Amino acid sequence: MRENDIHPLGRVQGRAAASAGRRLHRSRLAEDPEPRDRGWLLALRAYGNSRKGDVREIEAIPLAERTRAGEEAVRIGRELGDVDLEVLATRALSGLAITQGDYARAMDFTRQEQSLVDGIAASRDRALGLFWIALRYMDIEGRYEQGLEFAARSVELGRQLAPHDVLHATHALLYGNSSLGRWQLIDALHEEHLENFQKDKDMSCPYVRGGLLISAAVLAHRGDLARARETAALVPMNWEKPALPEALHGFVLLARGDASAARQEAEQVLGAKRRLTYEEAPFEAVLMLDALVALHDAEGLRTFLPQAERIREAVAVLGPTIDRAAGLMHLWEGDAAGARHLLERALADYERLGNPFEAARTREYLAEALPADERAPVLDAALRQYEQLGATPYAERVRSGAGLNAS
Repeated sequence: MRENDIHPLGRVQGRAAASAGRRLHRSRLAEDPEPRDRGWLLALRAYGNSRKGDVREIEAIPLAERTRAGEEAVRIGRELGDVDLEVLATRALSGLAITQGDYARAMDFTRQEQSLVDGIAASRDRALGLFWIALRYMDIEGRYEQGLEFAARSVELGRQLAPHDVLHATHALLYGNSSLGRWQLIDALHEEHLENFQKDKDMSCPYVRGGLLISAAVLAHRGDLARARETAALVPMNWEKPALPEALHGFVLLARGDASAARQEAEQVLGAKRRLTYEEAPFEAVLMLDALVALHDAEGLRTFLPQAERIREAVAVLGPTIDRAAGLMHLWEGDAAGARHLLERALADYERLGNPFEAARTREYLAEALPADERAPVLDAALRQYEQLGATPYAERVRSGAGLNAS
């Protein structure tokens, strides 16, 4: 089962077909089906709160109605001992909570799903379930260690199944390890992802495409710009419906030093107004903030920060990225004290998340907000982190004393 394989309308296409499918769905429920059939119909109604498809069709069933359907499906699944049904409905409820901005509730459902995942009958469904749980722990809570544990279990199952199943898990492993600064593991994961990428033809899957873009950004940060460019070029973009891979492509551009192009790509993904569910976290908001900072675009930040703040809890790294950008606006305006408070808060959050690369970058910015006699220890700490990561261009910049404004 792939993340695109479950569709409440049987993967029908187009508004007319979707409307017909929805009417059929309602009529089947009205026929008072057997409890198991009713449970699956209700679970699929909840699951139809998709990240893809015609928004008018998705919104034709209100979120409250989808939520009630999911809750009843969970109850039926539990009563029948149907773990697959209960998992699907619980995952749907997690996505519905995310759509409504209730991230704590989404993670409560995730933990319920976690308690069930080992009971999923089919290996492919179990591998996918482990993958989805891994993503939510990393995306929402920034618990990369825990996410990696689930991703490691998913990849072990995936290796016994098919390249696509492996690609889901290697995406998650690349994501978690790159976030934690375990860049020494990226090359082997990159090669495994690339090998399976060349075997799999499903370029509609964001995780098939996304993994190589994560490794491309790390390669660029390490100074291997040619290999980063070659890797990114392997991945087809879908600018008609931009989503997670297109945002990740923007991070590659940013790592290669093209902040203007990264900003343009962030604008295109943001312009799609993606529906937030448990899939494809909105990293385009992080990308836009980082691109605007790199461009020293205070007016752009002033305009975009309120939009980013509204989804602050959607991605664990978004909060400190917001604080860092806001702190730099204070710094550019000559308010070193205001900048210091926000930059120190951003640094504390990046350290809490275990993200040494972003912590080092924040230390460089923080040094600019400090009195001259307090800067050296902060820059020394940033240099050590860059050296440990193998982020050669960044380490060389700190050693040279050039500063971020010269980059």
